[in-house]
Amino acid sequence: MNTIVAEAALLVVMALMALLTIRTQILRMAIVYMGIFSLSASLVYVLYRAPDVAIAEAVIGSGLVALLYLSALKRYRVYTIGVVGSNMPNVSDRHILELERNAVINDIAGFCVEREREPQTVFSQESIDEALLNTNYDIVIEEYEGGIRLYGHDENYLVDELELLFAIRDRDAELEVIRFRAGAGI
Repeated sequence: MNTIVAEAALLVVMALMALLTIRTQILRMAIVYMGIFSLSASLVYVLYRAPDVAIAEAVIGSGLVALLYLSALKRYRVYTIGVVGSNMPNVSDRHILELERNAVINDIAGFCVEREREPQTVFSQESIDEALLNTNYDIVIEEYEGGIRLYGHDENYLVDELELLFAIRDRDAELEVIRFRAGAGI
């Protein structure tokens, strides 16, 4: 009876991990879910009294494969979006939530995910000039009373794609794109 319960529990865990692996948009999490799936499979082999297969699955499936995927993801890039604005010194959680719900910022985050770049939004109290000199940002978004300005390095091809995306979605009126040279400001 205990074996049946253990098998059922492992089956549920494996199905859940398979579903999470497919549904997640964060590649690192998909690798973790695959590792847990493989480790669960190795426990099933132990229940079926196949320790040699269980050891091979645990070492190769959840260990080596996960390590190879993670090392391949080392080249995977986090896309850092700096958000600055005139009212950032008085920023509150409510203000950040409003910004995160902004359609333009959501479109940029979705754009990054589609290109397998993990969007990381940094809300900063820096001035726009300081933010543009900060080389940690891939793009800088400035919130102002009339809308949103997107500042991007003149050699950043993703800025060109973003500008095209907003033109296609007929949102280019909501967003002003400004190119600059790295380290030189506007």
